[in-house]
Amino acid sequence: MMLVPASSAARGMVSPWTSLMWFFGPPVWRWHVRRRLKVVVVKPSRTKKQIELELLCDSLLKLKNDRKINVNPNLKDQLRAEATKQRGSSTSKTSEKKKASRSKKVNAHIGGAVSAVGEETLVTLLEALRVNMRTPPVGCVTLDPLVLEDQVIQHSHSALTTTINLDTMTITGLSEYTIDEVKMNVGELTAFLQLSYKELKLGGQHALKARIARVIPITRRGGFTVTTEHPQVRIKVRLRVVKGRLEVRNVSTSLEISGLKTKLTNLPASGILARILNEVLGDLLREELPRLEVEIDGALRSLLNTEFSNYNVGMSLQILRTSDKLMRRGSIAKFVN
Repeated sequence: MMLVPASSAARGMVSPWTSLMWFFGPPVWRWHVRRRLKVVVVKPSRTKKQIELELLCDSLLKLKNDRKINVNPNLKDQLRAEATKQRGSSTSKTSEKKKASRSKKVNAHIGGAVSAVGEETLVTLLEALRVNMRTPPVGCVTLDPLVLEDQVIQHSHSALTTTINLDTMTITGLSEYTIDEVKMNVGELTAFLQLSYKELKLGGQHALKARIARVIPITRRGGFTVTTEHPQVRIKVRLRVVKGRLEVRNVSTSLEISGLKTKLTNLPASGILARILNEVLGDLLREELPRLEVEIDGALRSLLNTEFSNYNVGMSLQILRTSDKLMRRGSIAKFVN
């Protein structure tokens, strides 16, 4: 700390002689100065405003003693308390801002608030998507049924060599989904959708040619059906603002299947040809999953962009970023995987 004579501090200056004697004089002189002079203890922890208030109070109290003016004797304590209060309030505001910033970062990390209005809008669009899958607009692919390209597959076995022609193949049931989850991240303009199906079917015709031991020819032709039970689709949609409108920036779809069942005609279920064809058809359906995901992405992107083009960005953001407290409910951390 530093000791400043009160008379000099009131004028904003300290005598050079007093400073020299204070630092280089004998201890008795220091005691004499401490006894005879009123000093103000300047602590580094105090703010500049507090110091100015204390010096002002000292000057007012001196005027009271010299000129008999009316000054509240508790003025110094009151001003000091007021300065401390102001400093505390500013500190509390700073801490509140830090807490708010920290909580905002945490909310951004876990997914942020969810908009119920945005969810309802997306549910409505998904219902429209169901219709568009069956009767698509001009320039879009029909998704239910989805026509697949013909395939010619060669399969080698220890006992025979097989050539399988697959044609008139379609996947049906893509529009028969149930909407399980719809979440809208109002901070990042991101939507998470989860759909489920009772079943999806891959159907078509097969023409099988084989030679047992490379000598005996076998020819079979008939229909087939591959059924997958309880598949699920998870969709992530990212939006952006372009020329005052909301647009779909990216759509990513993940289709999960399990429990394949195959039904063949003109082939015994226990025969070796049936087992080979079952294996080929199961692999074919798994290989077609990426194409299914791309087709769903394109259909959903086209539909969302068509719907969002009917609104300006103000209306669209009002739908997605409602400030009603009832619309802020929960986190979508579990959907960010």
